[in-house]
Amino acid sequence: MLPRLLCNPLKVFALQFYPAYLSYKAIKHNNTQALMSCLMYWVVLAFVDGIEGVADVTVFWFPFYNELKTVFMVWLILPQTKGSTFLYQTYIHPLLIKHESEIDKALSEAQSRIARAGFFYAKKGIAIGQKFLMEAVWGDLLSGFRTAR
Repeated sequence: MLPRLLCNPLKVFALQFYPAYLSYKAIKHNNTQALMSCLMYWVVLAFVDGIEGVADVTVFWFPFYNELKTVFMVWLILPQTKGSTFLYQTYIHPLLIKHESEIDKALSEAQSRIARAGFFYAKKGIAIGQKFLMEAVWGDLLSGFRTAR
């Protein structure tokens, strides 16, 4: 069994550094086909990361779990297997097309809620800051006035 200590660095290299470098090369050479492959990969990786977060706490006990994850990662990124392209075209793209309007609506609503919450807490923070500043300024002035008497 591969120890987690070995699997994690391999995962970082295979899923992040290597694809990031391939993305850089695709951008540098303005290679549309390579850019499409890279974009499909990054979309798949986002889904895989989400699923992995759940799997890591529910099926970590499964025999050879780390080894299977490592093989899956290699399958995703290798140009010979085109695993990420397969997953994107076969499952993710059709799923996103089917639910695109619902996803757009949910994201728009979430963005509005986050903006409202941000404004609310920003106003609270400003009010607290103003109060603190006023107390500091007036406190110093009043203490100076009291000592002058």
